[in-house]
Amino acid sequence: METKNLPQENLTYFQFQKEIDYSIFLKIETDLLTNEIKEVFTQLGFEILDKEAFHKKGFKKYETKVLKITKASFKLAKQIKKTFVGMESFGNENLTTHGSYEVYRYSDVGMMVLSHASSEWEMGLIDFERNVHGIKVMLTRFLAWALEPYGVISFWAVPVEQGLVVMNLKESNAESVFIDLKNERILTQDGVRRLPAFLQVLRLDSTLRGESRQMSKEELLSFLSTNNTYFSQGVFPKGLRSTLLEMIQFSEGIIYPRENFEPREEA
Repeated sequence: METKNLPQENLTYFQFQKEIDYSIFLKIETDLLTNEIKEVFTQLGFEILDKEAFHKKGFKKYETKVLKITKASFKLAKQIKKTFVGMESFGNENLTTHGSYEVYRYSDVGMMVLSHASSEWEMGLIDFERNVHGIKVMLTRFLAWALEPYGVISFWAVPVEQGLVVMNLKESNAESVFIDLKNERILTQDGVRRLPAFLQVLRLDSTLRGESRQMSKEELLSFLSTNNTYFSQGVFPKGLRSTLLEMIQFSEGIIYPRENFEPREEA
């Protein structure tokens, strides 16, 4: 990926969920940190980390992921746009494999180069002001990949008192909920809370009137497998599938009338 050479002193560092101390970090050129981007970072659970603290962190071979975010060069921006010419009907996202690494692109927003065997990943973005929604989607995908070694699974969803309402990406407006079974935590843009002993998973249905209906375990598994945030061309990772199977053992799937659900108000 062609990006500008970054002077080290001009970088700002962030850590994902300091409280839980995941070894997942962002580093971004300080001049690119608009208020909108800071808000996205905050919603996703990233907190600023001073340079010295970042360099003191011990890197873990299979768990540490550091995403360097830069402004895409003119050549890279052309490449991102060209990738989607003639493929508009296939959606905004594209993932291709090139030997030992993968390239993830979001139309008119940016590109990420990643290798699950490497701790250093890169993201080049075209526009830091108009593409906040797309950037949030890209960073959610990054987290889904980076958290896979931890067994943390995530969904396009919004939290409710009893659990979460799972939707597709568009319906959730790119909001996500992360489930960490090992640490017994639910991670949302409202903060971190303890995972309850029994979890309700709601699926909205516009055809239901007044009454909800319970899902079978098979229906719940299929629904959650479809609406998680892990983006892949191949098979769903074995570790995350095990997490999902464990999760549904203490979860109740409910099909809920869409007309009775009040969505999160736009800020």
